[in-house]
Amino acid sequence: PYFNGHFSNGPVWVDYLAAELRVPVQDYALGGALTGRVNLFDDPGIPAEFPGLLDEIDMFLALNGGVADPRALYVVWAGANDFFLAPAPATIAPAVTNLVTAVRTLAERGARHIVVPTMPDLGLTPYALGKHVGDPVTQLSAAYNQVLDSALDSLASAGIPTIRMDAFATLRKMVAQPAQLLESGFDEPEV
Repeated sequence: PYFNGHFSNGPVWVDYLAAELRVPVQDYALGGALTGRVNLFDDPGIPAEFPGLLDEIDMFLALNGGVADPRALYVVWAGANDFFLAPAPATIAPAVTNLVTAVRTLAERGARHIVVPTMPDLGLTPYALGKHVGDPVTQLSAAYNQVLDSALDSLASAGIPTIRMDAFATLRKMVAQPAQLLESGFDEPEV
């Protein structure tokens, strides 16, 4: 039932972005990845059966001679699965640390254009709404984004700037104005 191996019934936003930019997509993202080296689909008896984000970065580098093309655009977006596994404030710091490690690793290998979307408002997802935990999960998403923003400021101060995309505001706008989205299209995400 899935489109081209995605957990989706059609193209996802990065497919549209690549088409708009007329560039190919090299997608190393795998469903269930957490920000570290764990995956929601891992079997506890088989270590690293499925990769996490840091493993995905390692796979990318291994398949590309250990180098990140400085002309390419990289998207590093992870963290929601960390909260699906452990929806608690204690999840924020390790998830942000792993994401920063991924960005730093790419930058150290040559990447210069790295997009880092914020956490969308997970309280608006069918999963959170179905479990009646929308408000607490919204607060958790917002708290994560504050810590992420501070960490990205620190990276920028260290000479590793990122392109930030506000997925939190974008999803809230999409949910609040679905008719407008369908009528006029959705021009650009909040940056």
